Amino acid sequence: AELLSYGGRTEKEPRVRILGFASQRQGAMSSSEESKLHPEVELIEAAKKGDYEEIDRLIRKGFDVNFQSHDEWGYTPLIWSSQNGHLKIVTRLVEAKASVNVKDKKQGATPLTRAAFDGRLEVVKWLVTEGKAEVGTTNKYGMTALHSAAQEGQLLVVKWLVEVGKAHVNARSKMGSTPLRFAAQNGHLDVVRWLATDAGAHVHNATIRHRVTPLWMASCKGHLHMVEWLVTEGKADVDAQTRSGRTSLCVAAQKGHVPIVEYLVQVGKAQPNVPTNDGRTPLIAAAMLGELSVVKWLIEEGNASVKGAMKAARTSKTTRVADWLQTRADQVTHRPELYQPP
Repeated sequence: AELLSYGGRTEKEPRVRILGFASQRQGAMSSSEESKLHPEVELIEAAKKGDYEEIDRLIRKGFDVNFQSHDEWGYTPLIWSSQNGHLKIVTRLVEAKASVNVKDKKQGATPLTRAAFDGRLEVVKWLVTEGKAEVGTTNKYGMTALHSAAQEGQLLVVKWLVEVGKAHVNARSKMGSTPLRFAAQNGHLDVVRWLATDAGAHVHNATIRHRVTPLWMASCKGHLHMVEWLVTEGKADVDAQTRSGRTSLCVAAQKGHVPIVEYLVQVGKAQPNVPTNDGRTPLIAAAMLGELSVVKWLIEEGNASVKGAMKAARTSKTTRVADWLQTRADQVTHRPELYQPP
């Protein structure tokens, strides 16, 4: 999961991924032990392996195609086969009355969500057109299949869901994130470009609670090409602030992303001295975290105010930054007061 920090608070919005089957966990029942109590586990195992003949045999024996595994995930055979891209098995299970909109226990993901996440385009098409899966169904985090496809860079799935499946391009998760924001966060420029230019997705949409924009996330994650496109083509607001007052420049500075800092200031014309709600400028944020390269560039090339930077470096015990600032202060004899604590 991605853990995002906002002004001292943290909030989690998951990057939904299957990490393993519960039988792998210490203390969990093995598949053979569980199958003695629940024979339908054999159906789960066959779906995981993509064994069509075994699936067909078990269905003919009357096994419950909607059986959910008893581990924390609660997958059905259809969820497994959809995730793994086994279209023939998907078709057979749905014909046997498997629920196409069933949700797993842990994250509330549907077969369509899992197929979209892993780029299983043919399965996605079939589930929607033949299985009548609901495109707008959300998981427990409010994410749709389009969110899942966008965050993983599954461009073909994204296009199909929007153009044929009529997915809502600006749908928001519970935290207010759109598919475009997820794509921007993970550096999928082709998805962002298509969503914005061809599908009409909003580039400026910020999350509801923390007011985080796609540009802010791209800057945070160090995706320079994404930042360049969002600024030049997407006309993103470079000085937009989160609820805690951090700009894209501020987060890039504190993360040590020098090329993005340079681009935002030189090309994007970002204001170098915009403070956060607690008074931290991009320079101060970089000084506090010991990002010396950013500190040097902001002072030497970025026209950043150095006021408060020395105090921030000393308080945070970022010695290399403090020493460099002191050396520079000693050299700038005509205005040494700029380097002193306020």
